[in-house]
Amino acid sequence: MERSAIYLDSNVVIDTIEGRDDELMGLLFRSLYLGPYCYPFSAELVGEITDLDREERNQARLMYVEDLSKRVYFENSFTNIGFRNERPQEVFATINDVDIGIDFNDTFANMISFDQVLELRKAYKLDPGSLNNMKPREALNYINNALENYEYEVAEGAPNPPRSIKDMISTVSAICEESFKNVGEGLGTKAEHDASKKDLVMFFSLLDSFGYWGDPRKKYKRGSRLVDAQHALVGSYFSAIVSRDPHFVRKAEAAYEYMGIATKAYTTDEFKQHLFSILSDGS
Repeated sequence: MERSAIYLDSNVVIDTIEGRDDELMGLLFRSLYLGPYCYPFSAELVGEITDLDREERNQARLMYVEDLSKRVYFENSFTNIGFRNERPQEVFATINDVDIGIDFNDTFANMISFDQVLELRKAYKLDPGSLNNMKPREALNYINNALENYEYEVAEGAPNPPRSIKDMISTVSAICEESFKNVGEGLGTKAEHDASKKDLVMFFSLLDSFGYWGDPRKKYKRGSRLVDAQHALVGSYFSAIVSRDPHFVRKAEAAYEYMGIATKAYTTDEFKQHLFSILSDGS
């Protein structure tokens, strides 16, 4: 039986192994053994569910991930992108061995403060309450319209201001590529993402800034949106992603639609209903 790969966010793994959602755990293993899904793990997942100071808990969680993933690992490293066979324990042992010379999360987490983000939304007249009641395509059109019609004060000789999300991504991506072009020197040839996924992390982060299912202040200050954007990128290689966090799910859903990526996005409750449906049909 050919199986579809489903990417589970760390909160799904933690909720099930800690006994917060036994019903979901049962459904995951039923869908694993009866079909049609498999649940590969990633280094990002291993890093989020472990703590160097809690060895006993680490081993229990890693054994659970090993059972659930059947040792199918999705590697998203500087030099390789793809699925292979690996034990979670081995990934945990090597996860901090390679230092590419910069902590991206620490660098970017609060480069723009939450209050500055609120000011940006106010300037563009973007109301998160309205955006969050829109379908992804409708919300994207709404944001693009705000950018297109914003009255910039442009100095003579200055570059044209961004008039769409695409313009903004192109500008920021060019700056980032130039600023970090030497990151990872000596590690080997850098793996290339599909062209369709090149700017997904940037787009995901911009959605948060514009207020489409944006993170609340407390989560924003932790820099979680950057980790979430990376999870969304990893998830784009899977058939679907699942998370307890609706902010993450809805932003990922919009990003995938904008990028033309077929990955589906489910909240935990949505995926449970989906599993109920397909497992009932197959019984």
